[in-house]
Amino acid sequence: MQKTGKQAARGQKQIHAENSSTILHYSVTSLCSSIFVAALCVWVFKSTTGFWVGWSLASLLQAVSVGIMYSMVKGVKNERNQVVDAGLDLNDPQAFGEYCRIWLYYAP
Repeated sequence: MQKTGKQAARGQKQIHAENSSTILHYSVTSLCSSIFVAALCVWVFKSTTGFWVGWSLASLLQAVSVGIMYSMVKGVKNERNQVVDAGLDLNDPQAFGEYCRIWLYYAP
């Protein structure tokens, strides 16, 4: 039986932990996809100047997207090392972090 009603509010500590894991996930994914595409082009396909220009722009877009996501989630901690403000929630579908995810998906 499903409960109906409002979703429970998430605390700042949980938002901070989810944001950290989200940034780590997208950073690793971005780096691995860039390396994979470059290696594939070097060893399998014929690499051209146009490819390297496009790859450089896509890698730059990925780095900027991850950097923007990182700048949005700088948390504030108090003297007892507790999270007071987790920054913006990257996992909110209506937030700006969703646009950064779209850039990361379509850049490679």
